[in-house]
Amino acid sequence: LQGKIRFANSGSPKEAGTVPGYDRTSYNRAPGNLSNHNNWEVDGVFAGWTASNVVASSEQIAELSWEIWQAHSVAPKEFVDQMIPGTLRIYGLGAFNVGLFAGGQRGPLGKGYGHLGATYGYQSIVGFFPELNVSVAIATNIETDKQVQTPDSLCFSYHVAAGLLTNKTYQCTFATQGYYGGRCTCVEKQATGFTNVNLVV
Repeated sequence: LQGKIRFANSGSPKEAGTVPGYDRTSYNRAPGNLSNHNNWEVDGVFAGWTASNVVASSEQIAELSWEIWQAHSVAPKEFVDQMIPGTLRIYGLGAFNVGLFAGGQRGPLGKGYGHLGATYGYQSIVGFFPELNVSVAIATNIETDKQVQTPDSLCFSYHVAAGLLTNKTYQCTFATQGYYGGRCTCVEKQATGFTNVNLVV
C-alpha cells in the first residue's frame, strides 16, 4: 500500500486527484435549508484531522483495514487488540464497534471494527468483520447531516458478502438513528421461514 495511500496536508481535493465532493448539510444554514456546494476546488478541506487527510480508493482502505486487523502488518497484535471495542461499547482505542450499527446480527457474524470518516463534501466507513475475515470500505462524495449513506451501504454490502461466504441469504433493512448510529436489521432466509435478528443502537 505504500505509494498508493497518501495524506494530502494542503490544497484542494481537485489538486489531490479526487472526485468532486458535495456538501449537502444544514450546518450554519436557516432551518430547512441544505447546502448544495461542490467543495472540489476548496482549499482547507484537508483540515489536519487524521482520516480526512487520507486520499485512497475504497479498495485500498479495505486492504489497509485487513492489514491492521488481520495481518497485523501496520501495528503489533498487542496494540491492535487494544483497538477492539468491548461488547456493546462504541469505542476501542481509535476504532468504532461498527458491528453495533451495521453488523445487523448478534453473535460472531455481527462483530465488526472500523471507523466512520467525514470531511467537507465526503463521507466514508470501513469495517473489518473477523468471523468471515472480511473488510468492507464505502466512500461517498456527498456529506449529509447524519451520514446515513455509509453505514446503510455497509449493512447491505457486508451481508451480501456474508451470504456468499456462508451460502445463506440475508434480507436487511437499515433505519437511521442519529449521527453515529442506526439499526441494521437482517433476517436469514431459511427453508421454514425467517429468523428475525434485531439490533438497536
